[in-house]
Amino acid sequence: MRTAYDRLRYAGRCLVRWWLGEIGALVPAAIRDRLSGRKDLLVLALFDDDVVLTRHLSGDERVLGRTKLSAARESADTAIAVAIGDPDLQRRIRRGTLRICVRLPAEKALTTRIGLPLAVEENLRQVMDFELDRRTPFAAKDVHFAHRVIARDEATGQIRIELTVVTRPVVAAALQLAEHFGLKPTIVDVASDGQGGSGNLLPEDDVRTVRRPRVLLRRAACIILFALAGATLYRPAFLAHQAAEELTRQVQDAKHVAIEVARLRDESDQLAGDERYLVDYRRRTPTVSEILYQLTHALPDNTWLAQLTLTPNEVQLSGFSISASSLLQPIGQSSLFAEPRFRAAVVFDPSISRERFDVVATIVKKDTP
Repeated sequence: MRTAYDRLRYAGRCLVRWWLGEIGALVPAAIRDRLSGRKDLLVLALFDDDVVLTRHLSGDERVLGRTKLSAARESADTAIAVAIGDPDLQRRIRRGTLRICVRLPAEKALTTRIGLPLAVEENLRQVMDFELDRRTPFAAKDVHFAHRVIARDEATGQIRIELTVVTRPVVAAALQLAEHFGLKPTIVDVASDGQGGSGNLLPEDDVRTVRRPRVLLRRAACIILFALAGATLYRPAFLAHQAAEELTRQVQDAKHVAIEVARLRDESDQLAGDERYLVDYRRRTPTVSEILYQLTHALPDNTWLAQLTLTPNEVQLSGFSISASSLLQPIGQSSLFAEPRFRAAVVFDPSISRERFDVVATIVKKDTP
């Protein structure tokens, strides 16, 4: 039983296959043929009185139509015209993905074989331009020619070249007949032993002139295709990068907010602690009124104060009394004072018949719940 994953994977393969089929026509034919190994060629072969249209596809040859040469020149309504009108062929021809060849009969060409040094192979086309005047009765400007290496002898340093020459009027007539059927061939060759061709008679410049609009269109389509593919592949990564940056920014903002919140919380705790300390201090420390009240009741009537000093932890008393030594006991019995003691020796003042005293006592803090 197929799982949902298997069905999804099958649908994905179908989608990719369909998409590759749609964009396959945008890839230049030379590159597509090199990648796929397929050679698709439409051949318009001219014989003495016949015109035969064949299609060569991956090594297979199929005859699409046959017409008399005289009928082909006079009428467009022929078997070849009907075959070329096939929608598939028309689509391939319009897109420039189908190579078209006009094949001339062997009797229309002059074929010869010549030997040349092996060193000239790199510039063989230029060498053949010079050899035409010596090897054939034609000038280079009056003919189209093709050449191919048929033998190579490394020992003697020689190569054997098959040179095929066709006059320009013959090639022009063949191209005109092809245009009569709505074809724009990029190859013109000569039949060799009834099989294959001699090589392309059209110069490279002419082939480029014919193919240039299609080549430019295909190149532009390829550039656009690769740009779209790159954009398609880059867009998720770009969006993910943007999302990551946005998430990082949000995390940083949240981090800053958290740090500020922690700082404010610490500051609030500090203020709350200070406030509690002040409140607790006020609760535990006796007020001045309470201290005065206790001292007023602890000191006898025959005693008066000359100076009273309060610190956070102590109270200091300076004054005169009839009996200074009797002051420590009532002060120590008070709930607000502890450890009363003299800071200096008691001195008798005869002018007022009183003892001068200087007493200090510790202030007792209150217990808080």
